[in-house]
Amino acid sequence: NRVRIFVDTVAGTPTIG
Repeated sequence: NRVRIFVDTVAGTPTIG
């Protein structure tokens, strides 16, 4: 859901932050 350096389990999408 937020910008992370790992796979966000909430959104289910790998976002690089």
